[in-house]
Amino acid sequence: MLRVVVALILLVAASSGSARELWLIGGGADPVCASTDPQECQPEKRDEALRYFDQQQSLRVNKFQVTQARRDALFALPRWNGGDERRDFFFRQLDALRAKMSDRVMEQPEWHALLQAMVLTEDELQLFDDAFEFRPVGADGRTQRDSVYLNGSDAPAQALYRDFVALAAQHSHVRKPLVLVITASSQNVFGSVYYYLSLFEQAGAQVDWLALEPAVARSRDCADLDTLRYAENGSYARDARYPELAAVQRDQCAHPEKMRALIDRADGIFIDGGDQTLTIRSLQLTPGVFTDLGKRLLARIDAGVPLGGTSAGTAVQSGNAAGTLPMISNGTSSHALRYGALAGEPSSAGCPMTKPCTLNVPTDQVTYRASGGLRTFELGVLDTHFFERQREGRQVRLLLDSDTPFAFGIDESTVLHVRDGPDGTKLLRVQGHGSVWILDVRGARVEQDDEHWQATGFHATRLLDGDSAVWKDGFVSVDLHCPAAASPNEGIDAEAFKAEDGREWTVLPSDAPVTACRRDAGRWRYAKLPLQLRQSLD
Repeated sequence: MLRVVVALILLVAASSGSARELWLIGGGADPVCASTDPQECQPEKRDEALRYFDQQQSLRVNKFQVTQARRDALFALPRWNGGDERRDFFFRQLDALRAKMSDRVMEQPEWHALLQAMVLTEDELQLFDDAFEFRPVGADGRTQRDSVYLNGSDAPAQALYRDFVALAAQHSHVRKPLVLVITASSQNVFGSVYYYLSLFEQAGAQVDWLALEPAVARSRDCADLDTLRYAENGSYARDARYPELAAVQRDQCAHPEKMRALIDRADGIFIDGGDQTLTIRSLQLTPGVFTDLGKRLLARIDAGVPLGGTSAGTAVQSGNAAGTLPMISNGTSSHALRYGALAGEPSSAGCPMTKPCTLNVPTDQVTYRASGGLRTFELGVLDTHFFERQREGRQVRLLLDSDTPFAFGIDESTVLHVRDGPDGTKLLRVQGHGSVWILDVRGARVEQDDEHWQATGFHATRLLDGDSAVWKDGFVSVDLHCPAAASPNEGIDAEAFKAEDGREWTVLPSDAPVTACRRDAGRWRYAKLPLQLRQSLD
């Protein structure tokens, strides 16, 4: 079935010329056999994969070493969250731990176990990791690289990336298309470069890296990238850890014509996961206004170069030319349903240590960029890791608070294929283990008092593997793999509509029959299911 679906997509793409092609992955893609994740290798291929990683001198685990020079450089940072008192507290503990470390090179599990006594926040732990990460070097003198053994991955993972490469080849009519990888979503822009280069090369492509990140977009002479990266991303001392990639980035930054040439040559483009705000800030200096390089990238996508993304690389694609379709940037359902969604530009990833924060809100506050993201997906707001992180509630509240009619939530290990159809329609198809949840709040009514917030009369559709739809300002048609219409009841989708944390979901009566059925694994698929969501505010 999977190969039939992909063959159909390729056939339609070949006949449509410049139709826009999007592969939107919800994150947590099917397990890939990698040198840093050998447990994801298929058992029958594990020995073969390990031999390959040995031959490649592949990186197996991150390592750390506390030296006096690195300790002093970190201590000298001008701004610490909590001030000098908190900094001094940390370093008294670190200096006490050095007796156990003895300047040894430690693997990550031991390093993190030692740091537990310091009770660091997530951001502080990342800073200590960056400051003391050891640069591993192979026999050839180069920094060790993590790598992938795609043949050792499970079948769905292999299909996902090989099929994307096949689509890029169909677009360019060459056997080995050039896939251009963008890692700007990552706090550490260098961290996943070698992974994706290895992955797409083994999937059958030529691969190159477009070294974009907020620091590159904001640099004046390309000599200050490491400093700017810390200010913009909170990513510290990365040039020393990844000298070869840092040199590539400086070269691209100093010679923007090389970046333009890469974009012009690309047969497919892929954006990594992480933080979608970092990606859009790499292509916009002012919200809603693209740089010349950003415009060039979008022109290639409009010309039919396939665009793929995972997690943040999917979420960043929300937006429209009018700047009225937002891009979600953060937050949880529990906070959203009690306090609402907030439009605003999130603070830089490294604040308050790198520079003052501009948006002082709780970490679980739902925020959105009102002017949108890349504007390559104009149907509604995109959200990812959807079912796994219970994001249905935050999606409802975001749409209602931002006066936006539609949203699309994509589960992990799931792809939403989108391509331009005739007469302004979009052709949608779902592939993978999870689902795509599509929300329509055009008919919703909101009521609120001191004790409850309630939305009534919105509609949800859930598509599973093999389901498809035609879209134009809402559904034109939906093709579900259901034998017949079923009468919805309170039990439909109980796994998603749980009564917890003060939330209560209700399936409402419908004037028309609702098509709904359950696949063997228990997951529901349905079309235009009328719902009510009630949230206790106490």
